[in-house]
Amino acid sequence: PTISMQGATSGLLLWYQRVVPVLLPTMILSGILVKTNLILYPMQYLRKITGPLLHISECGSYSIITGLLCGYPMGAKTCADFLRKKQMSREEAEYLLPLVNHPSPMFLSGFVLSLSLPGINKAAFVIALYLPVLIFMCVLRPKKQPPVSGMTPNIQFQASMIDDSIFSSVQ
Repeated sequence: PTISMQGATSGLLLWYQRVVPVLLPTMILSGILVKTNLILYPMQYLRKITGPLLHISECGSYSIITGLLCGYPMGAKTCADFLRKKQMSREEAEYLLPLVNHPSPMFLSGFVLSLSLPGINKAAFVIALYLPVLIFMCVLRPKKQPPVSGMTPNIQFQASMIDDSIFSSVQ
């Protein structure tokens, strides 16, 4: 029990001191970008790569970027936000979840490999973690690419968007 309590305390302190201060502002900003559809501008260009390769939409491209850069739960939250707004199909969200619901490479290299598993080959570890998912994504990708979304940015920014993004991120 003593070792378990020390481990739980260390995990909670790590989450409170390291994860929340970095991830919470990112989640709030991402929520605002999703609510205003401003993510469409950069995602139109990214989709030119991810669309033909993985057969995903602009929203799917954004979910992949947030999932890979921020790790879980950010990728899954982004998929859920798009699904709730009906900007992503349920099939696409289910297809993307295995890829966007992994720990971020920064977390893996900065914490897991440096502090928890210092003697392990980092490249082999990352390949073993991500390669099966990438194979899965290529084998099970949808037959055809979804159409261009046709969404337009919502230039009318409202204060409630910030409140909604904060509440959703904290939740």
